[in-house]
Formats: sequence, structure tokens, C-alpha cells
Amino acid sequence: MVQEFFTWTKKTFDQLVNNRTETQHKVMKNTAWLFVAEIGSRVLRGVLGIIAARMLGATGLGEFAYAMALGGFITFFEEAGINMYVTREFSKDADHKETIFSTALVLKLTLLAIAIILFLTIGPAVSSLPGARVLIPVMSLVLIFDSVRGFFFSVSRSQQRMHIESYNQIITNILMVGISLILISLSRTPLALTWGYAIGDGIGLILIFMSIRKYIPSFTKYFSKDLFVTIFKAAWPFTIIAFSSVIIFNTDTLFLGYFASAREVGWYSAASRLIQVLYILPSLFATATFPVLVKKIPVLRDFTSAIKKSLVAVTGIMIPLILIIIFGSHIIIEILFGKAYLPSAIILSILSLSYVPVFISTILNNAVFAIDKQRYFIIANITGMITNVALDFILIPRFHAVGAAIAIVLSLCVMTLITTIRLIKFTKKTSPHSLNA
Repeated sequence: MVQEFFTWTKKTFDQLVNNRTETQHKVMKNTAWLFVAEIGSRVLRGVLGIIAARMLGATGLGEFAYAMALGGFITFFEEAGINMYVTREFSKDADHKETIFSTALVLKLTLLAIAIILFLTIGPAVSSLPGARVLIPVMSLVLIFDSVRGFFFSVSRSQQRMHIESYNQIITNILMVGISLILISLSRTPLALTWGYAIGDGIGLILIFMSIRKYIPSFTKYFSKDLFVTIFKAAWPFTIIAFSSVIIFNTDTLFLGYFASAREVGWYSAASRLIQVLYILPSLFATATFPVLVKKIPVLRDFTSAIKKSLVAVTGIMIPLILIIIFGSHIIIEILFGKAYLPSAIILSILSLSYVPVFISTILNNAVFAIDKQRYFIIANITGMITNVALDFILIPRFHAVGAAIAIVLSLCVMTLITTIRLIKFTKKTSPHSLNA
């Protein structure tokens, strides 16, 4: 038995290390760096979230989560797929990268400025939790720093230099956690926690800027009005996708703030944060393989084979996770958050079912963008968004946080099912020899 184990281990090691193709090497390297960055960052934020939940209580955590959700709801359109456009075009070894970068950055900053102005003016007026209103100005800084950092990451990703992003993510989150813990120990308020996020993010933005500053050309020299319009047209479908994601992942919190209380928002936020930590697993693989997918998959057969292998891989991860969470939800919640958060256990169990649609859709959406067919699948996101809003109206007033959890799982399932069906139809209509047919 022992000999068989060592034989199997040696063969596996040879496959992973000694017998790799260039493509396999890039995928493994990219995945490793992103894994270190994202897992490390999420562990750090998870620790911060647990400590903050205990120090601020469910009400304080609920106010912070509500302000963050409100910011995402109002500023959804500033992303608009610009980051993925830059990554895709740079991955193609496109000429005029200076023009692409400058023009995309101008578009990014323009949309971001509009989004922040809306958040600062509309946010306080529509907030149903008075405690969350005072967080809006500082939360605006968090949104700005996160957005610009994400844009700069698109450059390092396109060059498959994931180590730059990894270093930045880890350092930024260490600073964020350290500063936040100091501030909330001095003042146990959601505002102190928000300032901790903002200061850590701001330092992280400065660091990533210093890492890629040589790629930042003169706006007046390289900016192109024609390319500005081209990027906007190519990226606008992601405004719809971003809006649907905002609706699905934020309206539940906003509805809870209106129909329930800040405490229930806190219970829901605690469970949701734990679930979302592991959403990163499929996106790590998808992000790491995206540049390779653009370059190395010229024919339909290879394309569909890559999708199937990716789906098999993520399925093997998500099923055990769901079972562990469902059967251990009460223990997990009590250990991490304390008995005051035990109402979160049933919410955690329900939300764990969202791993099925999230893991699958992450792989499919990545493939859709790689072949530049994102507009073809917008209907799935619109349908999922409408389903979520309808279910929130029906379920949250009656079942509160449990209803919110059920609504998000069902809407994600609807969205993923439609995406799957349309992708299958697309591949059947496409030439068996080329995706460009």
C-alpha cells in the first residue's frame, strides 16, 4: 500500500513538474501566483471580518455591509468590462499598447468620477439605515482605490506577471487588516473599520502604481477619441453583466435593511462573507487561463474540450465544500463568530448551494469573453437580475435573511442555466474547425 502511494505520488509530480508543456507551465505559474494572492487576501479579510463582527456586533457589521452594498449598487457601471478589454488586447500582443492603455484609463476615470458623484449625492438620500449614511464619504475612497487598482492589475495580468498582483494584494491586505484592527480597537464603530479599508487600499494603489508606472504614457499624446468609442462599445455589455451582478449580490442586503434591521443584515453579511471567500476558487483558474485561452485555442474542438475539463475540475471542488458547510454550519458559525451569530447558520447552509451556479458560470463567462461573444449571453444576466428582484420582493418581507439567501441561489441558477444553453447552441452552430466562423 505504501509503495503504491509513493509510486502514484511520483507519477503525479512528474506530470505537474517535469512533463509540462509551455502552456501548462504558464497556467500553473499564473494559478499559483493568483492562488497565493487571493487566498492570502481573503484569509486576511476573513480574519478581519470575524474580529470586526465580534467587536462591532451584528448591528455595526450590518451598517458597514449595507454601506458597501449601497456603493456597489450605485457605482456598478464604472467597471464596464474595461479591465478585461485591456487584458485581452494586451494578451494578443497588440500594437499601440500605449494608446490602448491611455484611452482605456481615461474612460475608466470618467466613468468612475460619474459613479462617485452619484454615490455621494444619491447614497445618503436612499439609505434606510442612518448609521450607514456617515460611512458613505469614506466608502467612496474605498471604491475609488479598489477600482483603479483593479485597472492596473489588468496590465500585469495581460503580461502574465501575476507575481506583481500577488505581492500587491498581500501587502495591501496586511496593511488594511493591521490599520483596521488598530482603529476599531480605539473606536469600536463601523466608521473606524471603513477608514481602515480606505487607508490600506490607498497605500496599495500607490504601490501598484509604482510597479507599472513605466506603462503610463502621456494622455495628450496617446489618447484616441476613436478608440475611446471602440472600447466603450466593446465593453458596454459588461455594464449589463455588472448591473445584474450588483442586483443579485447587493439588493438582498438593501432589501433587508428596509424590511428588517441592521442586526439581520449583520447575520446575513456574516454568512455571505464566509461563502464568498471560496468564490475565488473557480475565478483563480479562469483568470490564470484567460491569456492562454485567447492565444492557444484557435479551433472549436480544443475550445470545448478546455471548457469541459475546467468544469470537471471545479465540480470536484464544489461538491465536498457544499456538504461540509451544510452539515457543519452551526459549528462553523459558533467557532468563528460566537453564539450571537447562530441565526446565520441556516443562511450559511442555503448560500452554500450557490457554489453550483457560481463555479459553473465563472468558467463559462470566461470562455464567452475569450471568443468575444459577450453580447450573445446578456439575456442570461438580465433574466437572473429580474428573477432576483422578484424573489427578493416575495421572500424577504416574509422570511427576511433566509428569504434573501433562497432568492440569490435561485436567481444564480437561472442565470447559469440560460448561459449554458446559449453557449451549447453557439458551439453547435459554429464551424467544427474554427471559432471565427
